[in-house]
Amino acid sequence: SSKTMPLNTERAAAMRLALAGKTGWAVGLDYRGEQVLAAYEMIPELQAGLVAKLDISEIRAPFIKAAGVAASIAIAIILLGTLFVLRVAKPIARRLEETEQRLDLTIRGSGDGLWDYDLASGELWYSDRFRELLGYHDEKEFPNVVASWSDRLHHDDRKSTLDAFTSHLERGTPYDVEYRLKTRNGDYRWFRARGKSLRDQSGRAYRAAGSITDITGSRQ
Repeated sequence: SSKTMPLNTERAAAMRLALAGKTGWAVGLDYRGEQVLAAYEMIPELQAGLVAKLDISEIRAPFIKAAGVAASIAIAIILLGTLFVLRVAKPIARRLEETEQRLDLTIRGSGDGLWDYDLASGELWYSDRFRELLGYHDEKEFPNVVASWSDRLHHDDRKSTLDAFTSHLERGTPYDVEYRLKTRNGDYRWFRARGKSLRDQSGRAYRAAGSITDITGSRQ
């Protein structure tokens, strides 16, 4: 370029360094005010300074282009992944829903009250039918705790029932017992209780589940 500028300006910093006999590179502004990477060197034979520059925008361009390509590829992968998940997950969700419906119908049709006890966490679940058999309607009246069941055992059946459950968990003996439970109205009804447990590799029970069936009529 034929454009000149005073050496005492910021844009001539690289040339001042070259004329001072120094060699190196720096990032600064050129005569256009554009940011550049400038290499400078003194040429003793000519008693002149040489400055070569490369626009920062030119240096960044390949990286910006690469980032754009990478972003486009990432978006495409995400879209394809989403389509794949929707295609695979939809039938699975439908099958799960159908399985839940069949299970719900089976539970309702059996007339039994179900329970599921996570021994590791202490969490216990009673089915709605379990509560209904005793005259209760919600979890507030009949909480998901062991005491909701054990405190309603008839005094004469309490020890044998708890012993049978403990024996099943500790030694794997079959859990199939008959006992009386106190209903919401205060009377007692007879139930047959059956259950099974899941065990880890050491044989310790970590989960148990089962059902209760009202057998008051047959007992009478």
